[in-house]
Amino acid sequence: FRVQMLEYGPTIIFISSFTGVLCLGVFLRIFARIRFKQNVVQGHMSLFRIPDNWVWALIVFGAGFVGALRIEQLKPFLFYIRNGLMVMLFLYMLQGIGVVALFFEVRLLPAHWIALGAMLIGLWMPELIPLMAFLFTVIGLLEVWLALRKRSLRPVTDSDLS
Repeated sequence: FRVQMLEYGPTIIFISSFTGVLCLGVFLRIFARIRFKQNVVQGHMSLFRIPDNWVWALIVFGAGFVGALRIEQLKPFLFYIRNGLMVMLFLYMLQGIGVVALFFEVRLLPAHWIALGAMLIGLWMPELIPLMAFLFTVIGLLEVWLALRKRSLRPVTDSDLS
């Protein structure tokens, strides 16, 4: 366990810090609503978007990871490549969550149903959490090429239903 903690230390620090800032923003918004009876303007998760050219960093880290497993000269860089890959996958997972949140928002479903559903699945079937993370990451990556946000903003018409 200690070896994994040392190998993935930077990734764990980045993800926990990022998650802490997100949670702090949510708690401050709730506190301001209760204490001061006003809403604090804060970015919504559906607005989280990574620049499209960052996908090249993910491709480089992914190719570097596969290369480091095969090529002996790249082994010393495996620590940096692995942590860079994990950080990029985490950011694309957040983008996928944002796309799904926007889809629910456009369909007039409360976005907090995503969080509630994920928590309930995590409580009753924790083995599905990696699958959910993988699906959100794939959706975040597909956003780069398929522009899923534009498609989800398209209004639903009667011709789409038939």
